[in-house]
Amino acid sequence: MIKTLNLYKEYETVVAVKNLNLEIKKNSVFALIGPNGAGKTTLLKMISTLIEQTKGFIYVDGIENLSKRVEARAKLGFLPDFFYLYEDLKVREYLEYFCYCYLIPKKEHKKRINDVIEFVNLDVKREDFISTLSRGMKQRVGIAKTLLHDPELLLLDEPASGLDPKARIDLRNLIKNLQKNGKTVIVSSHILTELSDFCDSFGLMEKGVLVKSGKIDDIHLESQTRDVRIQVISDIEKAHSMIKGMDNVSEVFIHQDMINFVFSGSLEELSEINSYLINQGIKVITFYEKKKNIEDIFMKYSKNEVI
Repeated sequence: MIKTLNLYKEYETVVAVKNLNLEIKKNSVFALIGPNGAGKTTLLKMISTLIEQTKGFIYVDGIENLSKRVEARAKLGFLPDFFYLYEDLKVREYLEYFCYCYLIPKKEHKKRINDVIEFVNLDVKREDFISTLSRGMKQRVGIAKTLLHDPELLLLDEPASGLDPKARIDLRNLIKNLQKNGKTVIVSSHILTELSDFCDSFGLMEKGVLVKSGKIDDIHLESQTRDVRIQVISDIEKAHSMIKGMDNVSEVFIHQDMINFVFSGSLEELSEINSYLINQGIKVITFYEKKKNIEDIFMKYSKNEVI
């Protein structure tokens, strides 16, 4: 869905994006992560054609975004971090206004508006003035507007910023539904723990450079070690002592009611640890490997550098 080749964006003495090569598959939810000043918003604005790259190429579903920007824009919808809503309009009126902006035929307005209102679960608010809505509801209106022309690609820049926990859960479910409906979604966010719940691939940017990208599951497979968690009913100190003396085991510690350790052996050898503990009378409740998430990836590869 997205492909960039040798992409640069320069502002006088600052290189905001440097030689960025990236591919994002269709129907994926891609997490764009990195510290403030990494170049994430600049990249999203270039993809959406709001600003032009200095050098390089961007393709949106095979369409070069500058030479054919009208065709490229029809494929995408962009919701920036800070977007303006006409608060003296009702939700329905606001969406109808943008139907005209998107050149959607008049006969299709009602259906398009009904479809997006239902999709973002705003039906009970359709006749409410935007000024009366909560931050989370306004975010839904912004997404509804972005969906009016039925784009295949959604660019969401910090969509969870300022939302309360309930609104963040609603947003997460909304993004999952977008993927189920065949959309490709790029989400730029600093809330890394929440991204792991719905993103299947990622790109880490720092100082305008793409440091690391790929599928989250593939990054997990790259690791030569496994983070293991064990919970027992009793004898936690005894179990801790036993595990500490085993081969291929390191960094053993107790946190709350869990034994944590790093294991560098095979899966068969790992299963033998569980069998051994049970045979020694240790009552094991849970025994599992902690999968890597986006926060783990960020901590491993990030130097937390900004331009």
